[in-house]
Amino acid sequence: VYVFGGTLWSWEALLTTYGTSALADGPLLVLDLSRELVSRELVSLAQESWKGVNVQLLPSHQSSATLLVDLPPRDLVDAIVESMHGGTSELARAERSMDSRILTAICNALGDDITLRRMAAALRTLMGEPDTTEALTPEERRHISSGLFTVEYRRQAHSSLSLIESYLHPLEDLGTEPPEHTNPGYLTVVALDSQARNIRSELLTDLIVQWVTHRIAATADATPALVVAGADELARRHLERLSDACER
Repeated sequence: VYVFGGTLWSWEALLTTYGTSALADGPLLVLDLSRELVSRELVSLAQESWKGVNVQLLPSHQSSATLLVDLPPRDLVDAIVESMHGGTSELARAERSMDSRILTAICNALGDDITLRRMAAALRTLMGEPDTTEALTPEERRHISSGLFTVEYRRQAHSSLSLIESYLHPLEDLGTEPPEHTNPGYLTVVALDSQARNIRSELLTDLIVQWVTHRIAATADATPALVVAGADELARRHLERLSDACER
């Protein structure tokens, strides 16, 4: 169902009315990209009815968010590359392929402990840039700097390395602290707060959509009903990809 137009008040009313009805039949996942928390009333009602509620507010509670934690490395790389390149497809195919190769090699080098912070530190190591964090061990730094790519390849790929690192930098603290909610929640809401009107929010918006697309496509269980409030800011290709996953 696609809904166009209206005001923030009518968005909230529609989401509350539809959401409570949907929760009577099964779990519900809401992506609230309105930046005005139009899901607030629905969350309040779900909490009062003793439904399990998991609300992740970004970017203010970004460090405790569980976004991306359930993605395997291959899907994580795909989510990052797709969100970086927005709605472009044919024209950026070579760039996307190079970015995917770089991130895949980094994930392989990082082993089982893969986070955006460690990935960003690895990119700075490949570029020869200073990194004051303790995200990587000295042995990991040596392996990444000398064992992943040749010096010539790193020179040719420097612009790609720099682009990926600049993309990950505002998101490095994503999921670095213990989550506020350990269960998925009967009602799960991932929302951008009113402070999210900057480059970080734009990056988060695309990343959130990639995460939920992979989550829906990979799950073997009954998938929840899905509501996206503020979908007009999404790239058409990403929205169609999400829609296809839901239909399947």
